[in-house]
Amino acid sequence: MLCHYYTTFAIMEFGIIILSGGKSSRFGSDKGLYIFNGRFMVEYAINIAQEFSNNIIISANQKEYQQFGIPVVADIYKNIGPMGGLFSALSSIKSEINLILPCDSPFISTELINLLIENYNNEEVLVFKTPNEKLHPLIGFYHKKIIDSLLDHIQKKKLKLIDFILSRPHKIIEITENDSIIECFQNFNFEEDLRNYKKTIQ
Repeated sequence: MLCHYYTTFAIMEFGIIILSGGKSSRFGSDKGLYIFNGRFMVEYAINIAQEFSNNIIISANQKEYQQFGIPVVADIYKNIGPMGGLFSALSSIKSEINLILPCDSPFISTELINLLIENYNNEEVLVFKTPNEKLHPLIGFYHKKIIDSLLDHIQKKKLKLIDFILSRPHKIIEITENDSIIECFQNFNFEEDLRNYKKTIQ
């Protein structure tokens, strides 16, 4: 079943792809399967996704992700980063419009997703920019129409997702330090970062 949301433009239907296929080489283990405050990191993405849709898939190459009862799609083109996961997931999912969520951002909120819904107007890509001009390519809407262009970039070994986004019709939502959703973009590149963060909230 697709998710239906009324926007200022029209009825919007979308599926959800949770990207969990990375090697997490800097972190030292699979970030999506790391236990954070009593649950797997990827479960935070799953739980928020289930508030919006029943049409959810996980992009991952590890069989351990099958335990969550959600379809898991492995990369067709392996070891090329998020471009490979995005291409395989978009090729598999039936929805034309798809919300992309990362497996390692446990503070993503319904407010953030509603802001994406309110701002989406059939662009090929809609993503966020936070202070210091930082784009967040793994949180946003991606239209299935980008598949051919994605494949072309992959075949030409042009594998930087941000460069791909900027080459396509896109829209960027700019977030400031004072926005209430700024914490949603907190993720963890190193296990030590996560342990230190947990200490600050205990």
